[in-house]
Amino acid sequence: MEGEVIKRVASAICIVTIIIVALVLGKLWIQLLIAVFLGLMLYEWAVMNIRAFGDIDATGASMRAASRLLLLLVGIAYIASPMLYWIHALGHTDRYDVVWCMAVVSACDVAAYFGGRLFGGPKLVPNISKNKTWSGAVSGFMAGFVASYVFAAHLVSINAGVLLCSVIMPLAAIFGDLLESKTKRMLNVKDSGGIIPGHGGVCDRLDSFLLVSYVVMLLRVLGS
Repeated sequence: MEGEVIKRVASAICIVTIIIVALVLGKLWIQLLIAVFLGLMLYEWAVMNIRAFGDIDATGASMRAASRLLLLLVGIAYIASPMLYWIHALGHTDRYDVVWCMAVVSACDVAAYFGGRLFGGPKLVPNISKNKTWSGAVSGFMAGFVASYVFAAHLVSINAGVLLCSVIMPLAAIFGDLLESKTKRMLNVKDSGGIIPGHGGVCDRLDSFLLVSYVVMLLRVLGS
């Protein structure tokens, strides 16, 4: 319990530090950081899938292999698209969009953990993640809503409604986390990697960030 609390606090401090560094040092350093994260995530995703391929038995192996290959390719596209978008977009726009995403994800993650521990209650989706609770999801949503509202109202320029964005962003963070949990169950792995001691892999830390990034991508494509 105490160790998990320390991990969550350390994770939050790390993300806040990245946000501050990004604001101080500028877009080029964010682009470099995102490029490094992209490489690490694709590496972790490939390793997870290679191990899953090794678990395929002889019965119906070709069908399962085809499914695994499709999952591998879809995962590559899912990971690469938002990260490449940020690398490109940061060359043409300010850096507040990506900081907006990081702030929402950090707020959701920390509040969901402590809210779930504090209030307990029924599980959110026990067949996907046995630790996540409804109380944690609601706590995470509320914190993410506040973080998103602050950024959408004061730091980023959007044509879409601030309230609407502030609802969608934390929901995307919650579903992004569940999506990665479901994928890891499909591949029969606990963590995406071990590059971050005590925290798992980069995919484990940035799962919510990916889906939240898709929301921002959609807003910008639609001219919002």
